[in-house]
Amino acid sequence: MDHAAETPAPLLAVLHDVGSASAMQIAVSARGLCELVFLADRSLPHVAEQLPLMRDLAEVVDITGLPWQQVCKEVIALRPSGVMTCAEHQIVGAAALARACGTPGHDEAVARDLTDKLRQREVLAERGVQSTACVPLYGPEDVAAAGELVGFPAVLKPRHGAASVDTCRVESAAEGTAVARRFEVGPDRPFVLEELLPDGPARTPLGDYVSVESVVQAGEISTFGITGSFPLAAPFRETGKAIPAMVTPEEAEQITALAHAAITALGVRDSLCHTEVKLTPQGPRIIEVNGRLGGWVGELTLRATGVDMVRAAMSVALGRPAELPSGTAPERVVFQYFVVCPQDTSEMVSIAPLEALAELPAVEWVETRVRDGQRISWRLGSLQQLAVLRGTVGRHEELVELVAAAALAVKRACR
Repeated sequence: MDHAAETPAPLLAVLHDVGSASAMQIAVSARGLCELVFLADRSLPHVAEQLPLMRDLAEVVDITGLPWQQVCKEVIALRPSGVMTCAEHQIVGAAALARACGTPGHDEAVARDLTDKLRQREVLAERGVQSTACVPLYGPEDVAAAGELVGFPAVLKPRHGAASVDTCRVESAAEGTAVARRFEVGPDRPFVLEELLPDGPARTPLGDYVSVESVVQAGEISTFGITGSFPLAAPFRETGKAIPAMVTPEEAEQITALAHAAITALGVRDSLCHTEVKLTPQGPRIIEVNGRLGGWVGELTLRATGVDMVRAAMSVALGRPAELPSGTAPERVVFQYFVVCPQDTSEMVSIAPLEALAELPAVEWVETRVRDGQRISWRLGSLQQLAVLRGTVGRHEELVELVAAAALAVKRACR
């Protein structure tokens, strides 16, 4: 009896680095959808550390030290059906590879605009979405003049970056100059001085900003949902997310419309987008548009709704319909809370107080991410998490106890 040959699964090339999905998450989400090949640059610390696991999970092509033209040739020879990354710093590279392979993805110019905080602000202003004062810094000596245009207080942050690394509030030109000197701002490490968006009304226990999770295919934007966020730790570090967000239907409509306008203005055609929006007294304002799956969003969304956003990102990269249901708020509040170090601490004393947070009624499990005696720094932004608490509660108000307990625990855990 003749059997028709099975159609081989499509191949997805993943330009990997630290980002919004781990190698394990990517491999699990790919099951039944596609075959994987990881593109690994061992000069990147995260890739070097994860390389043995990556090799256990899928084929790996070592691109360490290769000229970019050679990387393109290697990937084209694989004949992938898609190219993807979940890493902010690899978005431009993934766009170039997708173009070379003729697969869906960001246009290279769009990728550069998305990952350049100055250019993104300029594009949104030029296309009438939002004007936000933002001036480039190529050295500490630029801060005073930039401050004349932006005003103080202001936000000083890397022009290209993620996870709030080396991002802080500065109150004056003198403070900004000192911070720029400490952060070694220069022509090879440019920063921006940016307008500080005003705080909105308190939404205890969550903060005054949210993110919109969108799927874009052939320029058509579908909103999966709005994710709530806990208040930022000083200066601008994320402390977790929750689904559903604490917004009214009217606010949700305004927030979604603003996110769609920004995505359209930036020219996104095929990608997931994670658009952060500040809820100011004057209404929603764009913080930034990320042309990728948002950090931690995949894990939270899967727990809250059963929808795999990592798999959705793969489908978009492969040119297949993501087929996501519209975001439906769960009956309970699903959260992840990040315990981060106070700004005036530099060393872990003991993780025991963090592990004890597992006794809280709302907490289902605690993942500690540091060890006793480890050096810690607020400058690492959201990458320096001491612990991650995950769980579910019936109402947002039940999270107040969790936030208070975590604040006490971290004071005992580090110095």
